[in-house]
Amino acid sequence: MAETETAQRASRGARPGLALLAAVFLAMAVLLSACGGDDNGDAGEAAEEGEYVTASLVATDPVDDVYRFSKNETSGEPFKKDPPWNVHFAQYASDLPILAFFKQELEEYAKNYPNIKLTTSDGELDPSKFIADIQAAITRGVDAIIIEPADAQTAVPAVEQAAAAGIPVIAMQAELASTKVSSTVVASDIAAGRQQGEAMVEELKRRSDDGEAKGKLVIVNGLNGHQLTDEQNQGFKEVLGGHSGIEVVCDQYAEFQPSKAVEVLENCLQANPDADAAWYIGADVGPGLAAVAKRLGKDGENFFFVGGGSNRQTLEVMKEEKGLIVYDYIYPGAALPTLEVVQRLLSGESVPKHVLINSPGITPDDVDAYLATGTPYAGWPRVLPEPWR
Repeated sequence: MAETETAQRASRGARPGLALLAAVFLAMAVLLSACGGDDNGDAGEAAEEGEYVTASLVATDPVDDVYRFSKNETSGEPFKKDPPWNVHFAQYASDLPILAFFKQELEEYAKNYPNIKLTTSDGELDPSKFIADIQAAITRGVDAIIIEPADAQTAVPAVEQAAAAGIPVIAMQAELASTKVSSTVVASDIAAGRQQGEAMVEELKRRSDDGEAKGKLVIVNGLNGHQLTDEQNQGFKEVLGGHSGIEVVCDQYAEFQPSKAVEVLENCLQANPDADAAWYIGADVGPGLAAVAKRLGKDGENFFFVGGGSNRQTLEVMKEEKGLIVYDYIYPGAALPTLEVVQRLLSGESVPKHVLINSPGITPDDVDAYLATGTPYAGWPRVLPEPWR
């Protein structure tokens, strides 16, 4: 999407709940366009021919400054039923902070959809239980199933069973490698990783005496094997691979757990006291990591963080501790568009096979705007795609 077109959309398409974010979403839309997100006709054709195509390669059209729709659609006619509708949300895990937020968000927005009667299940990080939860929903004869998987493959057999039973499956926040999925509502975590990698590179350049990106980097990683973690790592390390002066001196998983993240960073910094920066993944880990860094003599002058997972406390640290957290990625809120997809499918309407959410990052320059939204997590969009408003 051309920058001028994006700017025109931003100026004429502002909506309540979006105005504070327009400038940052504009920047993200331009970035995604530069990465080629608009233009992959071959991938779109492959999807039409029945081959699964990952969301980051699907041919899409921008519909506003936040959302993109795939060119391919799923007809709702086979799923049309009279309301109310019984909809089940099967989640791989519910007790880790960011995943708990995804569930909370879905339950809150479901209150705005009185025809949707939502039930939920927690796979408790157990693939067998996760699949059993989906199969139990199929046996109950629910009208639709929303799945938030850990990876693209594990739940595919259950998806096939749901499709055979005539139940639409909507993947939320992560992808399922099956053409039987009716719709996927997701951000590109690979693109998110690239964003964070570019932010790391630019800050290292800024702090370098010769303008080159160089330094020793600690990584406080997410949940091993989880799609969000794996894809953000792919994008982040792809960017770092172009800069030989950056050395990753410690890379350990903290499993999205704030207490474990603190332990990981402390161990890494004690083993590598000359580290220059850290990258983290996890919605609630930022404040604890900042406290550890300060206790070990690392402040915004001699050390900094780039992270993925903004909550209010992280943003407050960004604002108060100058230079310590220089960039934090916003997890996109997929609940609202997911529920809209469900309602439209069960009403007999066609929906995009993929709904992609453009999610920007926060820097100290725009942190006040996000804090002003009053939401517990910065990435909680409260607007639907423009065609659905």
